[in-house]
Amino acid sequence: MVSAHRDATAPKTILLVEDDETLRATISTILRRDGYRVVAAGNGAEALGLLDESRPDLILSDRMMPTMSGFELLEVIRRDRPDLAPVPFVFLTALGDRRDMMATASLKPAAYLTKPVRARELCATLGFLLGVRDRPAPAVERAPT
Repeated sequence: MVSAHRDATAPKTILLVEDDETLRATISTILRRDGYRVVAAGNGAEALGLLDESRPDLILSDRMMPTMSGFELLEVIRRDRPDLAPVPFVFLTALGDRRDMMATASLKPAAYLTKPVRARELCATLGFLLGVRDRPAPAVERAPT
């Protein structure tokens, strides 16, 4: 397992979990331009495999994916990886229905963003959650607690 201790000046690492290759590439580019190190996976199962190689500072995950959904990924992390409890988990999904947001509330995601999301809102929210920005973009929905 990777050590939780990091150089404070090193870029924050975001684990991006998105099954759509084009969207994954676009979001990766946006995040890298904003100064983040990005580790990407195509589904939740791939993401789990990456967690031991590179401990993320934040996980940004699609909700619905083949093999293992973002919801299932977060369930496994909450159940099996208490060392990742302080790592913010953000859903980025086309499922904007309030009922779907409420279905994830018990897992306590840090935020629930709906696609399409503007790059500015995405970066502001992630920056806020990582402590590198003062406040999130006003239009972003926070996950229910």
